[in-house]
Amino acid sequence: HGYTTKVEKDAAQPVAVGGGTLWALSDSQIRTLLGGPVLLDALSADILVQRGFGRQIGVGSAEWVELDEAGYGFEEILAGDPLVYGLARPRMTASRCATRLLRMEPSKSTRILTNICGPDRRAMLPGCLVHENRRGGRIAILAYPFDGGHQFYMGFFNAFRRVFLQRLLFDLAPEARLAVAEGSPIHLYRTALPQGTLLAAFNPTYDPVRTLTVRTDRSLARARLRQLSPGGEWRPADCQSRREDDQAVHTFRTNLRPLEGLFLLTETGNVK
Repeated sequence: HGYTTKVEKDAAQPVAVGGGTLWALSDSQIRTLLGGPVLLDALSADILVQRGFGRQIGVGSAEWVELDEAGYGFEEILAGDPLVYGLARPRMTASRCATRLLRMEPSKSTRILTNICGPDRRAMLPGCLVHENRRGGRIAILAYPFDGGHQFYMGFFNAFRRVFLQRLLFDLAPEARLAVAEGSPIHLYRTALPQGTLLAAFNPTYDPVRTLTVRTDRSLARARLRQLSPGGEWRPADCQSRREDDQAVHTFRTNLRPLEGLFLLTETGNVK
């Protein structure tokens, strides 16, 4: 990830927008932005509705809901397949994500991926919306403002939310060069080199990692990977790969010890 000030339509580059940024853009720039994959926070969505772009993001109306008044408790992912999260319709904390949420009225063509629920377990408002507009843009909106409030980041220390956001990015931008480490707190970095694609995984915990699962876009579906040995030699990686929809899943048998790294390189060029 990185920061950008460019406003351009790029189907292979998802952009996240937060805060009052959109007040600074012209209508023409916003139309360009909404022609690609975009992740909006609640404040950005509210600004777009006020500026007349609600139809392009799939939101008819929006209003703020305060935690003290609504008493929302948790966010439920509307996924019935237990193979992804380990159980059907997993839940994540909502009350510790933000002191206010944006209640959005989705259009008929807008998908609701999660619901914010109250203490009685009834759905109160959508937590995440996804809309595909006529300009070819894929727009995802979170009901949370990225500035959050006093405990915002605590609500994101959640394994379910981690998987949800990773899957959301793949869904928004299937052509993007993405790579994520699944099922573990591994830090994964992807870099394009003249020799090929470098994947660097780091273990920030005090527990060894015996199995590493990496999900990438389809460009690496058939890639053969080499692993850097402790002696500095590139050797064939102990890896099993499979296709899953438009993505590739690579499972490595490894012994990634605490506070150490693992380096992988695709065999697309001469490796020294």
